[in-house]
Amino acid sequence: MKKYFLISLSAAFLVVLLVACNNSNQQKDKAYFVTSNLPLAYIIREITGDSASVVSIMSPGESEHTFSPSPNDIKTLSNAKGVFYVSEHLDGWTVNLDRKDKYSLLDILPKEILLNYSHFHSEESNHSNKEESVDPHFWLDPIAVKAIVPQLATILSRLNKVDSAKYLQNAELLIQKLNSLNSEIQSMIQPYKGRSVMLFHPSFLYFLKQYELNYAGAIEESPGKEPTARFLKELIERIGQLGILTLYIEPQLPDKSIKPVLESAGLKFLTLDPLGGYPGRDNYFDLIRFNARNITKGFN
Repeated sequence: MKKYFLISLSAAFLVVLLVACNNSNQQKDKAYFVTSNLPLAYIIREITGDSASVVSIMSPGESEHTFSPSPNDIKTLSNAKGVFYVSEHLDGWTVNLDRKDKYSLLDILPKEILLNYSHFHSEESNHSNKEESVDPHFWLDPIAVKAIVPQLATILSRLNKVDSAKYLQNAELLIQKLNSLNSEIQSMIQPYKGRSVMLFHPSFLYFLKQYELNYAGAIEESPGKEPTARFLKELIERIGQLGILTLYIEPQLPDKSIKPVLESAGLKFLTLDPLGGYPGRDNYFDLIRFNARNITKGFN
């Protein structure tokens, strides 16, 4: 009996070992892609499914505007089949990556969808450079994301031919899901169309345009540059004229020096998150729903 027990135990151990080795080999066989931020990782995972490992260099709470990759980040990038970023004017660190397989998703966004900061900002805006004035935050509009899916799937398929058919099939499903998400957000925003929205930083212009909300201005047009007293005075006057109740802040940007001034103007604060990574907004669809819900809360 004891001998039989030992044989059975050894067999069970061998099975566990074989399964572990098989899983390990499967992980090694997976294509490996790296993105500059979490939303890009969310989008690409929808196309690759479980057949690839997709990693974001940035962690929750980090801002693209101030991010700088560590030596470990560079090592992570070195093993990737492809690196995906937004734009060198947003993900500036990508300029120094000496590799052919890096892809700017803003470059594959149709020109007619691209938004320009100068269409929204005053003459005193810091976005005066023609190239830098292009708004890179396209992923906050599901229809803009839908526009890049076919070409993005083609790029991923070219980088990993083994799973090409799966990627193209998943891309079709993603387009359907984005259409459904857009309809859901349209219904949510419908009662508030035409209302004005005041932002801490102008990350949500694509979202506002898509859902027919008015952009009333931003506290910081450029991250880290605090507004002047004159700018704040004019902004508070505009807030009163438009009947704005809420300022939407972002978890990645500091706002402690501004809050007391705006609280005195009677504003309440709600979070809009352009990047996600937190519970309840750790995939693309939940991130967009989170922001849509908070925008509607700000009107009540």
